[in-house]
Amino acid sequence: KVWDMLLEKWLCPSTKPGEKPSELFELQEDEALRRVQYLLLSRPIDYSSRMLFVFATSTTTTLGMHQLTFAHRTRALQCLFYLADKETIESLFKKPIEEVNSPKEGMIKGLWKNHSHESMAVRLVTELCLEYKIYDLQLWNGLLQKLLGFNMIPYLRKVLKAISSIHSLWQVPYFSKAWQRVIQIPLLSASCPLSPDQLSDCSESLIA
Repeated sequence: KVWDMLLEKWLCPSTKPGEKPSELFELQEDEALRRVQYLLLSRPIDYSSRMLFVFATSTTTTLGMHQLTFAHRTRALQCLFYLADKETIESLFKKPIEEVNSPKEGMIKGLWKNHSHESMAVRLVTELCLEYKIYDLQLWNGLLQKLLGFNMIPYLRKVLKAISSIHSLWQVPYFSKAWQRVIQIPLLSASCPLSPDQLSDCSESLIA
């Protein structure tokens, strides 16, 4: 079915050869995830909720050609929390909403521990930390290093702007180094005549 194909495509996105991870989606604006939510709204909410619950909690479920990874299950859980109301979530998990919410930090750290070598997972962990206000200094130090290591400069710049208002994260050892590199890299890599993208990147660096 077309519906099933679209769900697989958007719930389990992957970086194509030659495509920069930083171009997949904007900070807190995951276009693919929004499409999943829109797609699921075309079905009865109880059907969509049960399906997302299975995707989020089963370690053996497949979706099309994909064996669902921890990153995919986390995305399904995000969609479930967005689409379903409190009563539906409590009914599915068979526990109060407060207990459902409580393991989020552990889930995020588990995702980081097992998938920190994957650029998409690193970006997902960053999104989740921002969304759920997880400000663990060691975790953020690793995130900033990985984002720089994956050369996700435009995205890293957005992240640094987002966390600059969180004073506790100024203590992250890599915070100032990340800012320094974000400003330097576009300027050092530019060559005359500047392409439109280089001009935009340099301008962003100078006003960051």
